Amino acid sequence: MYRRESSLQSACVRYFRMQYPALGRLYISVPNGVPLGRASAAQFIREGLTKGVADTLLLVARGGFHGLAIEFKTEEILYKQGKKMTQRTYQKPEQREWQAIVEAQGWRYEVIRTFEEFVALARDYLTADGKGV
Repeated sequence: MYRRESSLQSACVRYFRMQYPALGRLYISVPNGVPLGRASAAQFIREGLTKGVADTLLLVARGGFHGLAIEFKTEEILYKQGKKMTQRTYQKPEQREWQAIVEAQGWRYEVIRTFEEFVALARDYLTADGKGV
């Protein structure tokens, strides 16, 4: 599932930076979940890498929010023995904890499962207070 989340995130970042070039450098990713060796992981943790932080952050204030944090999760429709099943990825406890912390600080936090959800969220967030892009 990680590969699908990575593909979704990559497509959304590419879209955002093409659609909103003036804000592109303010939409950043957080390298949580990247496989690291023991020494590299220890270094990144000393430098501030924190479990649970959202996948991407938009460092733009809109609609009364200080910024937008986005966690990418996927959903897949599977068919097993002729039955339709949905396989979803979910937030880990440390991700839900971090969500509560940043929401208490005035950030908007959203879980995105599809490219279409991301496009609608970006448009909604960036036009929330009438400032536009």
